[in-house]
Amino acid sequence: MLTTVAAAALALTLQPSADPNARPRNDDVPPMTVNVYAARGVSPHLVTETLTEAGAVWNDVGITLAWRVVVDGEPQYTATPHVVIADETAQGAGSNQTPLWWVRCKHPDDPDQEIHISRKNGMKLLQSYAGLGRPVERMPPSEVDANLGRVLGRALAHELGHFLLRSATHTTRGLMRGNHTIREFVALGRRGFEVDPAQRAAVAARIRDMLGADT
Repeated sequence: MLTTVAAAALALTLQPSADPNARPRNDDVPPMTVNVYAARGVSPHLVTETLTEAGAVWNDVGITLAWRVVVDGEPQYTATPHVVIADETAQGAGSNQTPLWWVRCKHPDDPDQEIHISRKNGMKLLQSYAGLGRPVERMPPSEVDANLGRVLGRALAHELGHFLLRSATHTTRGLMRGNHTIREFVALGRRGFEVDPAQRAAVAARIRDMLGADT
């Protein structure tokens, strides 16, 4: 079953900002389509929340992501990265590990284009956090999806960064840090998930190269 999600993150890029200088220009790099394979049973609302958040992180620096969602489908490789959202756990993860995301690397600095996001592990992390004001079990489904979507969306934005930067390296600050806290993952603001100008330039060049766009 194929659906196209016009995520809010994409819609935001098509609307003029109140301050035209508030966001970097994004007409120097074309939108990049990302196929998203959601397991049957994963809430469509959670998928939308996740993609909206991931898209917004990159939209803040003028990078547009267009999501193409396939429900319960078999992932297909294309020139651009694709995402699998399910309840699986990374192969080789220990019993005391709950990775939110993972991507295999063909070589140390060549991340594969298939990005895995674990709803199950994200929920475990959310349930372990005492800073939400009330237990997750007492929240209505829409509130759970909103909180979990921020967590998974920021994790997805991070992994997309690894692929687009062609690097498995973590930085000491911003989106590509490797030690974000759960508090940062669930915060309403995106402080700590910034993309710096050098990263933005590298990502823009990679997208233009993948899509064969004129520079």
